Amino acid sequence: MYSEIGGDSNSDSEPNSRHCVSFEDIRKYTMNYRNLIIALSFYALLCMVTLTTIAVTAYNYPLFPFQSDNLEWNNRWLIATVVDYYGACFCFCGIVLSTELTWVRGLAWVAGFCILGSPVCCLWMLLWLWRGGGSLCLERR
Repeated sequence: MYSEIGGDSNSDSEPNSRHCVSFEDIRKYTMNYRNLIIALSFYALLCMVTLTTIAVTAYNYPLFPFQSDNLEWNNRWLIATVVDYYGACFCFCGIVLSTELTWVRGLAWVAGFCILGSPVCCLWMLLWLWRGGGSLCLERR
């Protein structure tokens, strides 16, 4: 089923030409726009959380001089480091989810990144480079 949108009457095109836009096209555009807003909101919030966590920790517990014998200092920096890791990890997860061929495969990689950490991230990069002939071009494969 199509909805017809008439062309501009002052255009150089044929007078009876009409542009047809399917409801499916409108739905896809709306979904893509909604997904973009959700992603932008998520990553903006993630940026604020990671930046605030690191800034507050650095202000209240300066990194230098190292205070390895101070339990509170170590605890705060451990928390800041974990928040920092997951901030970077979630950004990487967004790239992987948008480039993997299937959601199941993408979610399996994301679970590996979040549970097992950097070794799985490195493995994904090695496989990506191997399949792409050494290119980091982020297109679906």
